Amino acid sequence: KSIEYGASGEKALLMYPQLSANVDNPMSQIGQQIKSDQNRKDQDKAIRKVVSHNFGMFFFYKGNDPMAQAMAPSLQRFADEYHIKLIGISEDNTAIASIKDNRKDQGQSQKLKVGAFPAVFIINPDTNKFYPIAYGFTSINEIKESIVNTVTQYGKVKLDD
Repeated sequence: KSIEYGASGEKALLMYPQLSANVDNPMSQIGQQIKSDQNRKDQDKAIRKVVSHNFGMFFFYKGNDPMAQAMAPSLQRFADEYHIKLIGISEDNTAIASIKDNRKDQGQSQKLKVGAFPAVFIINPDTNKFYPIAYGFTSINEIKESIVNTVTQYGKVKLDD
């Protein structure tokens, strides 16, 4: 029976290929590399779109928090690499030295309803809209992925070439 079940499953996938996980998530090493390369291209497009619209980033943190201290240098390097203005906003009036532009919170975190620290937001200065990108210690790859999701509205908007 298990052989028949397996054969039926294979036959169903050939009749309805959209059900196959391999279509969007290839299993082969070459397919995974191609998918990974495409993800990096999508990330770069999204970040270029953010930069072209003069978006900025806010990094809300507590200066005495080891997680925020560990995350700050890579976040600043990311901002520098892509020419994105980064402003650090300290909740406890303790600046993190690796952030070039630090400020004291003057109600911004309350206005934006920042629910956890550290937190990264992007802002569109033309529309004055803020978008949460990450909460807690987050890698730069995760931040890039979150920017893609935000810019494309989770895949609803296609990125221009």
